[in-house]
Amino acid sequence: DPDTPRYRQDDIDLPMLSATASRDAAGKVHVSLINLDPHNDIALDLRLPGLKATQVSGRLLTATALNAHNTFDQPEQVHPQDFSGANLHANRLDLQLPAKSILTLELR
Repeated sequence: DPDTPRYRQDDIDLPMLSATASRDAAGKVHVSLINLDPHNDIALDLRLPGLKATQVSGRLLTATALNAHNTFDQPEQVHPQDFSGANLHANRLDLQLPAKSILTLELR
């Protein structure tokens, strides 16, 4: 998509945003979003035609530093946390996707 922001570093040029969506047997919609850019958030206004959801919840995986990692001494440097920054309006979903993050949302 030409409107998708790009992440560029040296010879690397990739879409900054990656997204997938699926519907489970119970009718819940699961949306996964990845922001590859280590420095910039992405403001998203997602249109979800046919969506009948009234609630959204999410889990976010990110860290303060790009090279953050868990160790035996510090096992909680990188861990999923609740995300409540998604706003559901009829068949639209608005949110700010933090830099260097993976977000999973459940719409029901």
